[in-house]
Amino acid sequence: MKPCSLAKLLHAFFHEWMGQQRNLSRHTVLSYRDTWKLFLRFVSDRKRREVTALSLSDLEAAEVLAFLQYLECNGSQSFRSMLSRYFPASFSDSFSVR
Repeated sequence: MKPCSLAKLLHAFFHEWMGQQRNLSRHTVLSYRDTWKLFLRFVSDRKRREVTALSLSDLEAAEVLAFLQYLECNGSQSFRSMLSRYFPASFSDSFSVR
């Protein structure tokens, strides 16, 4: 089985799972999208690679923890509370690649 690119997985997550299967509001989808953009930029900076060069294997638990710690030190309270509720458990627990 050929592995999917991270871009294809995220596209499927936003368009197929969030948009079609879950029928979530546009604002919810945009909120998730913005969180993913921040996370991918963070990982990209840490790995010293372009966002387009990242793969799913780059998104390890250590990166998520470092991102959340960064937000705790540098982010707003409302943003941190939103992340603790939605990211990334919703992606890893609710979306499976076929």
